[in-house]
Amino acid sequence: MTKYADLEKEHGLEDIMPVDEYRHRASQMKGAWEQLVKHRRQIRGRDLAPSYDAVRFWPFVVSAYSLLEQCLKLLVGIRTAGYLDGSERKRRRITFLGSSIIRRCLRLSRSRDRTARGDGHNLAKVFSRLTDLDRSLLEEYYAEYASFIQFPPKIGTLHQYLRVVSKKGGQIAWRYFLLDRSPNDMGDLPGPLSPEMLLEVMYRTVEILMAKGEKGRGMYGIHRRLMHQLGEASSSALLQEARSIEDSNAVMSDLDAWAGREGGLVNAFSKHIRVGALDRKCG
Repeated sequence: MTKYADLEKEHGLEDIMPVDEYRHRASQMKGAWEQLVKHRRQIRGRDLAPSYDAVRFWPFVVSAYSLLEQCLKLLVGIRTAGYLDGSERKRRRITFLGSSIIRRCLRLSRSRDRTARGDGHNLAKVFSRLTDLDRSLLEEYYAEYASFIQFPPKIGTLHQYLRVVSKKGGQIAWRYFLLDRSPNDMGDLPGPLSPEMLLEVMYRTVEILMAKGEKGRGMYGIHRRLMHQLGEASSSALLQEARSIEDSNAVMSDLDAWAGREGGLVNAFSKHIRVGALDRKCG
C-alpha cells in the first residue's frame, strides 16, 4: 500500500485549494463513477451494427468523457492558482489594458490561456497540466490495465490514448453524433473508445482525489484490486455449488491449486476469460 501523503511530501507538492473545498467535489465524483459502473453493467454484449452499438453506449460514453474531464481538471485546479475560476487569464488581460497594441496582446493572452475553460474538452491537454507525480501514477495504472486487457500496443501510454480520443471532435463528436452523423459514419467517431479503460482511468483519478482529501488513505495497484474482486466473484459462485462446509473447503482448495498452477488468481482468470477453461477440474 502506498500513502499519497507520503508521495506528496517526497515530491515537495502543496495544495493551492483548501482541502475542505475539494473534498466534497471529489466525493461527488466518486458517486458519479459508481453510477457509471452500474450503467455499464446493464449494457450486455455487442451488436453487429456499429450504429446500434453506438446508440446503446451513447449515454455512458458522453457521461464518461465529461466525468473524466472534470476529475482531471479538479486535480489540476487543486495545484494551480486560477485554473478553475479563470482568474489567471483575467490578471493577464488587466495587465495588457491601456497598451497601444491591446488587440495583439489580447490574442496572445487567449493563445496562452492555461485555465480549465481554455483547455476546453481536450483531455490530453488537461492531462499535460498535471504534476509529474499524478501523471506518473495514472500512466502506471494505465499500463498495468492495458496489459491485462491486451489493449492495442500502438497506444502505449495514457497520454497517447487521451490524444487519440480527443481527436476528430472528441467529446463533442460523441455528444452530437445522434444529430450530426449517419449510420455509415460511425467508424469516424473518436476511438478506440474502451468503456472499461475510461472507467479504470477515472477510478485511479478519483482514488488520487480521495487520497488527497484523507491524508492517511492508501492506494493499491490495480492487480491488488482485481485479485480481490476476482476472488470474491469466484468464491461466491463456487460456494453456491457446495452443499456443505466440507464441499466448500474442497472447492476452495481446488480453486487455490488451479490458481497456483496458472501463476496466481489474476493470471488464471485472465487466461480463462480469453480462452476458456484450461483445467478440467475447474471448468
